[in-house]
Amino acid sequence: MKRRGWFSRLLAISVVLVLVISGCSKGNNGDSASSAPSNTPTSSPVEPSATSSEAPPEENKEPVTIRMLTWNEGYKGLFDLFHKEFPWITVEPVFITTPTIIETVVAQEAAGTPVDILWIDDLSTFIKEDLLDDLKPYMAKDPIIQNTKFNPGFIEQFDINDVRYASPFVYVPTWLAINKDLMSKHGLEMPPNDWTLDDFREMAKKATDPAAGEFGLAHSYLFPLHFLRAVSTANGNAANLDFMNADLTQSVMNTPGVLEDIRWMKEFVTKDGSLASTAKAAELGLDANADFMAGKSLFEFIGDWSLSNLNKNASFEWDVLPLPKGKAKQVTYGMVGAFGLAKASKHKEEAYKWISWQFTKTAQKWKIDQGASASIIDDEVFAYYDETPMWKGKNIEAVKATNQFKCCLSMLQKIPASSTMPLAQTIQIVLGDLEPESVIPLVDQWNAQTVKVRKELGWR
Repeated sequence: MKRRGWFSRLLAISVVLVLVISGCSKGNNGDSASSAPSNTPTSSPVEPSATSSEAPPEENKEPVTIRMLTWNEGYKGLFDLFHKEFPWITVEPVFITTPTIIETVVAQEAAGTPVDILWIDDLSTFIKEDLLDDLKPYMAKDPIIQNTKFNPGFIEQFDINDVRYASPFVYVPTWLAINKDLMSKHGLEMPPNDWTLDDFREMAKKATDPAAGEFGLAHSYLFPLHFLRAVSTANGNAANLDFMNADLTQSVMNTPGVLEDIRWMKEFVTKDGSLASTAKAAELGLDANADFMAGKSLFEFIGDWSLSNLNKNASFEWDVLPLPKGKAKQVTYGMVGAFGLAKASKHKEEAYKWISWQFTKTAQKWKIDQGASASIIDDEVFAYYDETPMWKGKNIEAVKATNQFKCCLSMLQKIPASSTMPLAQTIQIVLGDLEPESVIPLVDQWNAQTVKVRKELGWR
């Protein structure tokens, strides 16, 4: 196995935050869902049954334990459902305890206990280290995959040079949470699901009352870090999320349109006063990780990682809205947890069953119950949004509308050198004293770096 300086490629804060959200979106409470080697798998592709009922009887199978990287016990319910359908297979969580995922992978292999299923953050690093099997031959013979309908490009999104290095594990869209008590206090009403960025800004201004310590936006890093990226795509200034161009080869964060979007977000602080700066937040004692829960702000940017805490602990009535429509379209900041089949796995047949099973109705409904979104196109699964306890009494139409948005998914895992992108600079610009133009030289440098890495990898 190749080991070429992986330990020096530490993840930047922006990618760490994305990973924490999309991979650890199971929540701190542990009960919410929300990533040039050979092209030939090291074992023959498996042909799983089209339905779970066709699985071979338990007595004909030797018990097998497959090991999957994860952060906590949040997927235990999913493990149990899988084990119920495949009683001879047990999924064992292997917790990520190192600064980078790949360090845990290497440590497990060195100990003679290789992990079977790998979470992936920076795909280029995993490819350089030759850690992943090609999933395409497996999926080509898999009745579950072949008989399931996906949005165009969804199942293929981690293909590089005709090799499928990873599969989507969970799709986590994002919304804006609204404090309905504060909304009513300021004489506001729930906007329609096709509301606009102008509507959003105006509501935030009207809900701001410095004397009462109330703000339109919660003091949260997620507004400048993730919400802003969706804004640029919604306004048509970035073809993809994360300020990327159409083919994900260059950042457009240094272009006039995106710089104007960053300036627009900064004006929530400098002109409207509806978002507290870092300095103001320190003065007021605001907690960037829990400000919305204090009940003093109208909006917060959320995903499945927020829902359990809101349902259990919010002292106010809250609801959800889709992200507002921009000048070009309405989008969500969607995140996909990517996972792959380890080349070093000793149980590839069983490990692939786990990958394939994620696209069954059973698994999809479980993930919807945790607040994640459906990854497949299926009428029964889509109708389940109206049945799940997760969204009882909430704006279910907003959740369903967001699931139907054609845009967008963050593709950070697939972008070479994504771990060094200057995405976190927007926090210092919006909430601090830096100007939008401060990002230009950083982006210019990164654009040159990603071209170099792409060339080294031979990616087309």
